[in-house]
Amino acid sequence: MALLRKKIDKPKSTLGSALFKFDEILNNYLKVFFNKLIIKKRLNIKWAENLLLKSFNTFDDILENISTDNFKTDYRSDKIRFLVIDIINKVKEHLNILKSKNFIIEQSDTKSAEFFKNILELRKIISKKMKDIESDYF
Repeated sequence: MALLRKKIDKPKSTLGSALFKFDEILNNYLKVFFNKLIIKKRLNIKWAENLLLKSFNTFDDILENISTDNFKTDYRSDKIRFLVIDIINKVKEHLNILKSKNFIIEQSDTKSAEFFKNILELRKIISKKMKDIESDYF
């Protein structure tokens, strides 16, 4: 019994659930996508477009849930909200650029690897700020 993994419950706070959904998309879908791009493995265009469509729909739901009209919060949580919105918009922008290139990466293009590392660094910053406000998910 002691060696079983602890079940992760969905967070109850709005920002926590937004980050939870973002992490699911980042870890389950986009991590594989970026790893294939980084090693310059040929992508199935249909698979990649379906992945991006699923990711964009989830990102749009997250942005709608944490918009200033739908979610009122205090000052510190407001800063985190803007960081989450910023990180989602950066990911969407980068994915749109890759989509416009038909997911073909030139040999000299290492922007995807650097971009993915920057996204992970921003996620660590958000995690630290979520710990500061004692959120239920960070």
